[in-house]
Amino acid sequence: LEKDHERLTARLESEAEQHRKRSARLSQLTVRRRIMTEPVDVFRLENVLQPAREAGPIEKQMEEVQAANERLESELNRALKRQILWNGSLAQIDTLPLPSKETVGRFEDRFDALRRSLEKHREARAATEQEISQTRADIQAVDRSHNVPTEVDLKDARELRDKGWGLIRRQLEGRRVPAEASREIVDRFDDASDLPDAFESSIQRADRVSDRLRREADQVSRKGLLEAQKEKLEKEKTAIATALEKARADHSELTADWEKQWAPAGITPQTPKEMQAWLLEIGGLREKLVELRSRKSQAESLVGQLAALRSGMLRALDDAGAIRGENEPLSAMIQTALHFIQTQKERESAILSADRERIGLEADLKEGASVIEDLDARFSRWKANWQISLGKLGIRPDATPTEAIAVIESIREIRNKTDEADVLRKRIEGIDRDSARFAARVKGLVDTLAPDLQDESPDRAAELLNGRLTRARKDASRHSNLTERLESSRNELAGAEKRL
Repeated sequence: LEKDHERLTARLESEAEQHRKRSARLSQLTVRRRIMTEPVDVFRLENVLQPAREAGPIEKQMEEVQAANERLESELNRALKRQILWNGSLAQIDTLPLPSKETVGRFEDRFDALRRSLEKHREARAATEQEISQTRADIQAVDRSHNVPTEVDLKDARELRDKGWGLIRRQLEGRRVPAEASREIVDRFDDASDLPDAFESSIQRADRVSDRLRREADQVSRKGLLEAQKEKLEKEKTAIATALEKARADHSELTADWEKQWAPAGITPQTPKEMQAWLLEIGGLREKLVELRSRKSQAESLVGQLAALRSGMLRALDDAGAIRGENEPLSAMIQTALHFIQTQKERESAILSADRERIGLEADLKEGASVIEDLDARFSRWKANWQISLGKLGIRPDATPTEAIAVIESIREIRNKTDEADVLRKRIEGIDRDSARFAARVKGLVDTLAPDLQDESPDRAAELLNGRLTRARKDASRHSNLTERLESSRNELAGAEKRL
């Protein structure tokens, strides 16, 4: 009954405490739930936030792309300024009317061909001039050694003679002779004073040249050959000069045509080879310009995308009532949206948790009340049985289990003490019997073995006897060892005597 009382009491107290705590918690939850802020619907904000987050750090990407574009544009402008043939802007490169690489290649081939032709003609002219100089030197050498006349000299002498005869014949015919013509003939001869003298001298000169031509035929022939060779070389030189002039004209025409190819671009071209390198450089600039424009298009796309995302985020945040700063970047808006959504979800979760706990507490309170009611009924039945049991023990009916247990325990303790006293009494009697027997045995041993100890108490006499016993045992052991050694010595002595 006591244990039942303890269990029932503990259960009632526990259930009552639980009921009180649940009631207090329910009151707190009711007040807390009343003041909770209802969450805002963030469905649209989440839909807008998702593409913004998927776009990644678009602002950083845009800054990086713009910085790269600025670096590339600066590099292109520097490269454009390094070349000195054209002063246009970077934006005009694409529309710059330039000849193709193939055209430049054809001009390079034509310039090379003309250059080789000019070099060839110059070399031929130099060689011809050298041969002419050598031929003239050879002719002068012949003239210095023999003063050999030539067929040309003979022809000139005869022409002068015939011319003089023609004038004299005109005089003989009675026709007038121009003074200038007569004076021209006379002046050719130092010793002539008039036309007849001059005519006579011309006949003599022509005869002398003819005679010398016959006498010095070899030298004449050599000089003639040299003169013919000189004439031929002069003709070749003239032909070479003509060809050289034509090549120069062709070169000038080709140069004009070459410059005409670059005129629309306002460029004074250098050699085709140099312009090939320049075209390659401009081609590289054009390719990088295409890349720059693509990058700028990408940057513009990012700007548009960023503007669309910021606009959507602004509307969604304002519609949701989120607090945001002025002119926030998209990354800050995303963080604001995430914090706002998290706050709303935490509010929703807190409300759901409070509602679930409230419902659970209400169910627990209802169940607890039922349990308490059942425990009260069980405690009433226990109390009736308790009063009946107390009546049988002669204890007042209103005694508590603790008081009744204390009385019972006192009675039980008295009984235990009485039983313990009986046991102790019996043990004392046994000890006394054992002591008397011990004293009698000690007395018998003392009388027999140590009469000198008769005046000692039994305990002291027993202790002394035990000490003597110990010494006697040691003496006996020593005696035994000595006896064995004596016997061994006797045996050794006997053996020695036998050997002797």
